[in-house]
Amino acid sequence: ALADQRVVAVSAGESHSLAITDGEGGGGEGRQLQTQQLQALQTNEREMAEREAGITSIQRAVNDVSEIFQDLALLVNEQGTQIDNIQTNIETAAASTTRGVRELVRADASQRRQRKRTCCLMMCVLVIILIIVLAIAIH
Repeated sequence: ALADQRVVAVSAGESHSLAITDGEGGGGEGRQLQTQQLQALQTNEREMAEREAGITSIQRAVNDVSEIFQDLALLVNEQGTQIDNIQTNIETAAASTTRGVRELVRADASQRRQRKRTCCLMMCVLVIILIIVLAIAIH
């Protein structure tokens, strides 16, 4: 009876089904074997579908990680540019501070000279006024 049985695979899109026909239409032992084989085939198909879904999930995760790394590379590049700008600003500030200190030293020296000149001028004016007052007092 088993020799007359035929296995017919029917494909409809993604799912596969197995139809087993019996040439004679009977045989309980043969039917049990066929049922076991059909169940094993369905189990295999479920496992394959689960594996395929797992692979698809992993592929999506890898794509997400790739996007994250691309975003990270972009951020690192932008931050590198910002760090370069900060470094340039620090160097400019240091140069400006050095020039400012030199200007302050010059201004301090100039003020000291100016005070000495002012004191000398005041003494001269005071001496002239004293001479005038004495000249008027003597006359």
